Amino acid sequence: MRCWLGLLAAANASLFQYFRRHREPVKDAIPAAIASTTVRANASGHFPFDWKRLTLCEVLRKRGRQQKTPGGHALLVYATDQRYLDGVQTKAHRALSLRYAFSKKLRYCTKKKLRLFALLGRFNEEKTCPLSQNFCHQMLRVAGLAALLDRRGPEGQKFESVTYADLDTVPVDFTVTPAHYLAMASSADLIGSANAAGMPILMNSGLLIVRNTAWSRSVLLEAWWRRRAQTPDQLSLWEALFEGWGDAYTFANYAAGHREALLRLLQQRLGGPCAASETCQNILERTGCLAAPLQVGRVLLLPARFAIGALPPLQADHVHARPWFCHKKCGRSTRRRLGGHSWGRHGRRANDTSFARCRDAAAGFVCRCADVVDTHCSAVGSGDGVLCPRE
Repeated sequence: MRCWLGLLAAANASLFQYFRRHREPVKDAIPAAIASTTVRANASGHFPFDWKRLTLCEVLRKRGRQQKTPGGHALLVYATDQRYLDGVQTKAHRALSLRYAFSKKLRYCTKKKLRLFALLGRFNEEKTCPLSQNFCHQMLRVAGLAALLDRRGPEGQKFESVTYADLDTVPVDFTVTPAHYLAMASSADLIGSANAAGMPILMNSGLLIVRNTAWSRSVLLEAWWRRRAQTPDQLSLWEALFEGWGDAYTFANYAAGHREALLRLLQQRLGGPCAASETCQNILERTGCLAAPLQVGRVLLLPARFAIGALPPLQADHVHARPWFCHKKCGRSTRRRLGGHSWGRHGRRANDTSFARCRDAAAGFVCRCADVVDTHCSAVGSGDGVLCPRE
């Protein structure tokens, strides 16, 4: 191991070289010529498809009625090949069948009368991402969003919005639709939230609601596409957002963006008591929780895990939180159990002496400490509120 590290150091290389920002954005257009077709899936989400050509498929139930013109709201997913679609993903000791997750989306869309589309296949990655093919497939979501937002009927009909959802997300609350979240802010063209769990990030690209506007098509997606394949797609999205806010900024690498993007937004662009409060910063660093929706320009950031008035959280890391979509612990448990206890490290207890309840006289603005404490958004696993480091 020391030998390998020595060789890397001698070559001025890094194990995380591909995560570094070291190339200029590629300035060409999002692919417009994507083949389209309709597939009919059975109850378990299976359907026949030839994976040889990148194709935007509208997915219907066996006896579903096809609508030939765009309108209303649509849901988009992507898959690169049959093996991925039929795979089982394991996160946080939970195993999720991606085909099951797909079938749940089909059930949701059928019930709520949303159009479901799947972009299936791969780019010609050497031509699409000539500088690096490492993350090229992740940009399928951008091409799919652009294709659906640009789609027009014979009388100019178009989709009001398109929601992108990662294949491993699972709809939980079947009572709400994208229209409910879009109604929160008529001037917001992009709605998303931070990670459902873990360290704070600016926005999780695994669940996004995109309103069909000129800004979404010409500013957001174009800026995101120009940064393709240089970094993981979330960092590309964050930098595209800062460009849209008039603060073009390049993060050193993905880890830096993961750590700095949300705090940069709060501290440098907004100020206010959250930016000045060490407690609030500690909450963000430990939980990623905003206590209230935050709109910046045309972007609406929703608090992860928090209900927003009568609406459920946009996403959460487990189904028990009753979010709109589950995005992490959504499958069956894979932990071995003995005597009613699961193997694995337990979270810190609520009475851990190294933590104390937050008290902050300057609380207010976005991440109000009292709200965070009183609402379940626990990073320590106690389930009864956030415990923050002492200031």
